[in-house]
Amino acid sequence: AWVEVRPRRGDAEFREARLGFDAGELRRMEIDDKLGQKAVLVFGRAQRNVTVAPAETSFTPPPGVDVIGKPVG
Repeated sequence: AWVEVRPRRGDAEFREARLGFDAGELRRMEIDDKLGQKAVLVFGRAQRNVTVAPAETSFTPPPGVDVIGKPVG
């Protein structure tokens, strides 16, 4: 089953996203961004409610990389 979503505001970072489900589990996401690029994410071994260490969710951009958007936090 597929669900298609579109942002309500015109200044969103994406044009539309399609979410593919199988047996009630998210299996695939296809996102079309505002620049006309498409990202496809496939989820093969998803687990629910797993404990995640803070070190597994941090991101430090490599030197020389431009990060687009506002910092969160």
